[in-house]
Amino acid sequence: MQVQAYQAYWAEKCDGKLGLQDFIDSAVSICKTSTYARDYAIKADKNQDGVISAAEFASLLELLKAHDPNLKDKSFEDFVAEADTNNDGQVDIDEMTEWIEKNSGKSEQ
Repeated sequence: MQVQAYQAYWAEKCDGKLGLQDFIDSAVSICKTSTYARDYAIKADKNQDGVISAAEFASLLELLKAHDPNLKDKSFEDFVAEADTNNDGQVDIDEMTEWIEKNSGKSEQ
C-alpha cells in the first residue's frame, strides 16, 4: 500500500518523473517529521497559491496515511478547523506543516 501511495503521489505531483533532488529530499525526510511535513505541505500546494485546497488536502492525506498508518481519516472541514491557527478560514503551508507534525505518529530521529 505504501509503495502505491507514493507512486500515485509522485505521478500526480511530478508528472511521473522524480528528479534526483526530489528523490534525495524525500529520502532524507522519511524519518524526520518536521522535514517531511514541510516537504509534503509545499508539494501538496499544486497550484502554488500558498493555501491548501480540499482537493490538495485529500491527495496529501492519502500519502500521509501511507507514510504513517496511524493517521486517521479527516474531513477537509475538520482539518481546516484544527489547522487554521490564524483563523482566516484557510490553511497555509506553515499551518499545514504544523498540522502534519502534530498529527503524525512518527517520532523525530
